[in-house]
Amino acid sequence: MTVGSRKVILGERGVASMMMAGVMGVVVTMSCVAMVICGYLLGYHRARAAADLAALSGAVAYQQGRDGCAEAGRLAAANGAGLAGCDEAGDQVDFVITARVTVGVGLRVPGLPRTITAEAHAGPVAQPESTEVATRPSLERTVPPPTSPVAKPRP
Repeated sequence: MTVGSRKVILGERGVASMMMAGVMGVVVTMSCVAMVICGYLLGYHRARAAADLAALSGAVAYQQGRDGCAEAGRLAAANGAGLAGCDEAGDQVDFVITARVTVGVGLRVPGLPRTITAEAHAGPVAQPESTEVATRPSLERTVPPPTSPVAKPRP
């Protein structure tokens, strides 16, 4: 079949539309996969941050004589996480607080976990032994500075 000056093959009409639909399907699928990955990465970072802060606050509270696990749970809840477990090992001077927190993932994808768990450890906060500021030894020159040659006037 000839239309004007162009020859049109009837079997290939609409191929560009189908190709574009396929490309758009791939783009949409890749975007959805990227959103799922980003959602889990965000949950992982939130869980790590909440676990670190919970363990640190628990260690400070334990060192001050309070219940370290209760403080860790309070701070985990303030960061949007749940305290899954807390262990206190040691005595008042040398101890370790272990905090395990869980954070829910906002996405509900079948076959993938709905919560992310992170664990952190913290120990006693070191107290400085002295409040004096260390001074550097003075660096005095033992050799006098070199003298620059003075230009003598010509006779």
